[in-house]
Amino acid sequence: MLGVKLACILFLAGCFTGADEDATSAPEAPSATEFGALVSDFQPYPSWTNFYVGDVPDPNGVDLTGPRTVYINKMPPPGSKQFPVGTILVKVIRTGEAPSTWQMFALVKRGGDFDEQAAPGWEWFGLAENDDRHVSIEWRGDGPPPDGSYGSIVNVGCIFCHAQAKANDYVETPELQLANLH
Repeated sequence: MLGVKLACILFLAGCFTGADEDATSAPEAPSATEFGALVSDFQPYPSWTNFYVGDVPDPNGVDLTGPRTVYINKMPPPGSKQFPVGTILVKVIRTGEAPSTWQMFALVKRGGDFDEQAAPGWEWFGLAENDDRHVSIEWRGDGPPPDGSYGSIVNVGCIFCHAQAKANDYVETPELQLANLH
């Protein structure tokens, strides 16, 4: 009986894919060649290498207008054709003074066969930061939840814009063009 209860608990734990404020586990267990980002992996983003990328979003995109900065946890080695597994990019759009008003997204090179059909190896995140500078995961996966909380991005998904950067491993930031990194 104990074995059946344990199996049920493990099964139910594996079915959880929600991403609440204290989400600390990946929706699927990553293999040895994968990286499953935890909420703690995003906390130090303000100390990472960053690039200011302007105030006005792509007219075909879904981001809000506001000063935007892209942060990267580690630069890829010169000559790379792809970003290494474990790369984390965080885009912050400062739509107000307080961090709780900012729009935040992340792109994590998870690796393996994650999202093979759209942006192979990449996992998308919606993040939030409270005014005490604690980052939380609002959603994760291949795009935002279909509940309407992210407006038109639900209809097109993250890949809608990032597909234009397929030749650069789906990363649009001009300063992170792999061919130009020395």
